[in-house]
Amino acid sequence: MPSGMSLPEGVNRVLVFIDKARALLGAPGTPEYGIESFRFTRSAWPPGSVPRGLLFVLLDTMSSISNFSPSAVKDPSLNGKNLLPPFCLLDCMSKTAGEEVPVGGHAAPPIGTAETVARQVLSLGRPLWGSYLRQSQVEVGWVIKAAMDKLVLLDSRIFVREFPQLNDRSAALDKACAIAILGARACLQVIPRSTLAHTLVKSHLAICLEVSKDREALRVIYASEPIVAVAAEGLMTAIHAEATKWTKNGLVLLLDHLIDAVSAFEVDCGHAGELVARLVMLFAMDETRKAAKVQPWEPVRLHAFLDVLLGKDSVSLPKRFDDALINFTHFVQITFTPDSAEVFKRPFERTAALICRPNQPGIDMILPALLPSAGPGPGAFEPVSVKVKNVRTEHDLDWPASASSKLTPGHAMPNMVVDAADCAALYFNLGSISTPRLLDLPPVELVCDAKRARPNQAAVGKAVFGLDAFSFLDQCVRERLRKLLGHLGDSAHNDALSPMDRALVRGLEPLRYRASADAPGYSVSLDTNLEGAETDSSEVESDCGPGILH
Repeated sequence: MPSGMSLPEGVNRVLVFIDKARALLGAPGTPEYGIESFRFTRSAWPPGSVPRGLLFVLLDTMSSISNFSPSAVKDPSLNGKNLLPPFCLLDCMSKTAGEEVPVGGHAAPPIGTAETVARQVLSLGRPLWGSYLRQSQVEVGWVIKAAMDKLVLLDSRIFVREFPQLNDRSAALDKACAIAILGARACLQVIPRSTLAHTLVKSHLAICLEVSKDREALRVIYASEPIVAVAAEGLMTAIHAEATKWTKNGLVLLLDHLIDAVSAFEVDCGHAGELVARLVMLFAMDETRKAAKVQPWEPVRLHAFLDVLLGKDSVSLPKRFDDALINFTHFVQITFTPDSAEVFKRPFERTAALICRPNQPGIDMILPALLPSAGPGPGAFEPVSVKVKNVRTEHDLDWPASASSKLTPGHAMPNMVVDAADCAALYFNLGSISTPRLLDLPPVELVCDAKRARPNQAAVGKAVFGLDAFSFLDQCVRERLRKLLGHLGDSAHNDALSPMDRALVRGLEPLRYRASADAPGYSVSLDTNLEGAETDSSEVESDCGPGILH
């Protein structure tokens, strides 16, 4: 390549796109040198030979972008310079979406025809969805199927049809597909340096937010994209329907892969109680929409959701919540404390519920609720506060304040004006080993911090103790969720190890685990009642009917 080469006359900018760039990592025709084609290609353009205005762009969904990092030895083509950052973030989310989603007034869901609302809601997210849905000749159902195909990297019809053929859960539904389906809805935290993180970005619609300097760790998320959450819900329904033919439970297949990913240090279980609570509420919301015969992006009555979650007519809320609507298909982590009821409008439009910022006082999650107005004007938004505990005792140390005054917006969100004297709230103690039961939230118990407490505000709702209180779930599903609750993220609770190996792991750290009575200094009992994380396999497989509901 001659030095000083210039572009053709009249051309001052040239972009060269090379798709499927992984081919550059293949055999270059000179395998005896052990150098990839990428190195030869870059060396062919030494400093000074590349004309100004010429830019090469390599496109691919690589399993590991570290393949394009500089070599460990000095590369002459680098000329002492560092490569550009491994990727650039582009602000393109919802750029092709339709007009703002209008929220209805008097006892009404979003205004407009069902087709218009569907296109407006589902176009929120990456530009691909909006570019499809802006074309009237493209059916909404076709775009949802396309999202399903991209989420699991398979044609959704083939996926559903071939699912039961081998009758082998590992072959029929691999771990990455299961984590993609659950992650798009439950906001799972994927370990950055795991192979799973690369796979989810490469093939399952996960978004890469950050790359480490050595280009081995990826921080990935599933952003708030209604159509991706709807696609995940559709895949969950399809998996469950096909699993039923084999007298299995589709949710169990998904949860088994999640438990395996947590045990393999690929997914961070974090606060296990909050993760399990999110899953339970998503399962209940799916059942609510199925019973109401509405589309996944359409709102449902709050009372209908609570009837499925906790039993018919089991929850009494303030009168103004009689016609309240909720609308969520997925959860999103926020990093701020809401200071206005208008904050809940956008999540409601995007069919999202909120996970509170870390160390948020009083509450863990928020379900945005729309209270229709008595007149023709728009309704008002209010939060349904959710507090989650995972303790084996019946009450946590802050009880009853944790289920009364600390659960109110006045304590958790002191800058937000809520004039009502009561608010809707839910309190879960999922780790309780006492008899499963539902209780009304206790009367207001003033907290010590007078600046945060509002004595005239009370939380109205239910306190739930134990996973077995959710009777709409099959016993086998509750057992899997119970395993997640007890997971401590260490090898002593890894089912891939034999009981003897797990006992040896415990013996290596004698102060970390409770010792048995016969050998308190070393030998450790594997009694299931000690840590709450061990579950007998015979119990797990028992009472595993095909349906979610009994």
